[in-house]
Amino acid sequence: MVALKVAILTGFDPYEYKGGLEKYILNLVKVLRHKKYEIEIFFPKNFRTFKDIFSYTSKIKNEIEKNYELLIMNSPYSAFAYDFNIKKIVIFHGSFRAMAEYTKDYIKVEDYLSWYYVYGIVESMNLFSPYNIVVSPFLKTLLEKLYGEGDKKKQLIVIENGVDTNKFKPIVNKGALREKYGIPKDAFVGLFVGRNDSTKGYDIFTKVFGETKKYVYWIQALSSGGVNQYEILPIKTFKEVNENTMIELYNLSDFTYLPSRFEGFGYSFVESLSCCTPAITTDIGIAREFSGLWNELKIRDPKGNLEYMIEVSIKAIKLLKEYPYIRYYLGNLGREEVLRKYSMEIWEKKILKLINKLINHTSSSPNE
Repeated sequence: MVALKVAILTGFDPYEYKGGLEKYILNLVKVLRHKKYEIEIFFPKNFRTFKDIFSYTSKIKNEIEKNYELLIMNSPYSAFAYDFNIKKIVIFHGSFRAMAEYTKDYIKVEDYLSWYYVYGIVESMNLFSPYNIVVSPFLKTLLEKLYGEGDKKKQLIVIENGVDTNKFKPIVNKGALREKYGIPKDAFVGLFVGRNDSTKGYDIFTKVFGETKKYVYWIQALSSGGVNQYEILPIKTFKEVNENTMIELYNLSDFTYLPSRFEGFGYSFVESLSCCTPAITTDIGIAREFSGLWNELKIRDPKGNLEYMIEVSIKAIKLLKEYPYIRYYLGNLGREEVLRKYSMEIWEKKILKLINKLINHTSSSPNE
């Protein structure tokens, strides 16, 4: 049997960068190679503007059409591959236009205009495939509002991301982990995960840190990049950490703090829950699917003013500190929910089903 040859088109080298999109690509490569598919990842060497993507896409068009049977692309970098004569899947991990709206009061005017208009126009061009994956119901709703004219609403297929629950799992001996990283064994530990910029809510974290540092031992896991960056707080900091270290940081913490103003999915939220560590988060991405007692840990209005976000965050932190049983209950409940809906096995099954349907189906629509 001849192996299916799959090309993956994206904006950056997933082995060099450590964002959510890159994590998704590496998970996808692992799954497809396990099925014995032949995989090649395509990305421009020095991506700065969409002109670079246009030029690069033009160069690889003939090679991909000639040598591959399926092209999997990541929006917005897929915009100029609309005319490739090959079966295609486009994956929407987020929306620059939506992010511009959610963060407009906290980013520079030029960034807002670029995201909303330039990226937004290119983003809308990505809806050329009858197979468009979105990574959460939240993102599907946003894209329908932004670009949902005509039949485009029918083209958005929700397949939530998955995490490896065999790796992201609870480690019983938190004390040993804290000793390993020089963290007091009896401290109430909070973990911030994200970038030191406004999109990830670092300005919110800075204020919350100032109000809670007397009773919370804060640590942070920071990734690079971002816009409108803030000065990094002088606390125990881990930069560009690998997966094993991240798992240990989730496990040694009493809670994870994720005040991001926009997420399409939110890997850190699900990874934390998979380790039985509750997360305080904005009500965006996949977190919107969690309700009930989870609402006590949410910043319900991600577009709210700074004072509101600080107040709600501190209230949630105090709840977890004063009532340890709520902390333990939500941690265990969170892992159960991840196992039920967001495991790697569930995601793998859904993504392979869609690929098989596309490869074996001659129709232009997945709904037929």
